[in-house]
Amino acid sequence: MNPSVFEDQDFKQKNYADASLPHAEYLQCRFLDCDFSNASLLEATFAECEFISCNFSMASLKNTSFREAQFKQCKLIGVDFSLCKPFLLSFSFDECQMDYSSFSGLHLKGIKFCQSRLVEVDFTQAQMMEAVFDRCDLTRAVFHRTNLEKADFTCAVGYSIDPELNHLKKAKFASQGLLGLLEKHELEVE
Repeated sequence: MNPSVFEDQDFKQKNYADASLPHAEYLQCRFLDCDFSNASLLEATFAECEFISCNFSMASLKNTSFREAQFKQCKLIGVDFSLCKPFLLSFSFDECQMDYSSFSGLHLKGIKFCQSRLVEVDFTQAQMMEAVFDRCDLTRAVFHRTNLEKADFTCAVGYSIDPELNHLKKAKFASQGLLGLLEKHELEVE
């Protein structure tokens, strides 16, 4: 077995903070309570991996590959996902704190965010067709020239999206969230 390939392994309470994760391929691995804050994940590949209660704040993801990765109850503050390898890039986020992160320019069709905090996250020029923002806080998130066709915002809060600057064909919104589409007009709706 190639020592740079880890398959179906559990990594618990590992501390990679301020260090580099070994350049390797991780296949169907589980990471529980690991600290990746400020770590470099340069060239690492995570395929069908699960991250639970991990801290990725300010981690460097330059040329990192994520394929069908799941993040649950993780802290991902200030993470620039736009540095990831774009080929087959796919992940989902459940109960994560992701403030100040960036998905700028990425192709993320069908991405799912559930019960996550996405304050001031940058989605500029991202292709997010059929994205789901289920019970997410999108306060001050940036949507500019973003493709949100068929995206679901029905249970999201705090968003402000300019329909003139984003593609919203068949996107779903709850009636109480419509003000987030009109914010630039400074209307007073009672």
